[in-house]
Amino acid sequence: MHREQEVFHVSSQEARYNSSLDEYTTVEDTFTEEGWYWWTCLPGCLPDSEPFGPFATEAEAIADAHWEGGYAALVAYKDTHGDCNVPASYVNDGGYRLGAWVSYRRADHKKEGESE
Repeated sequence: MHREQEVFHVSSQEARYNSSLDEYTTVEDTFTEEGWYWWTCLPGCLPDSEPFGPFATEAEAIADAHWEGGYAALVAYKDTHGDCNVPASYVNDGGYRLGAWVSYRRADHKKEGESE
């Protein structure tokens, strides 16, 4: 089943309010820190994971969500194919361009090695 990521912001006012809630409140996923968060979602964006964050910026939250999504797709590929030798043109059944994601990660790794 294809999962998406939802990125959302918790304002300082909302965080203060959540911090002031009584300890007996049964509100799930109460956010007590301001910042950007993300979680995986089932179709229709029903939360399907614990939230990740807070991040200082929306861009940081999006980058982290993309990394985790790509990594999860790579693990699924390895479980099916027995290796991580993903062809650059490979697209998984959910439409995720895993081959491109792996190619970018390899290029990033190569750049990091050259800069040391």
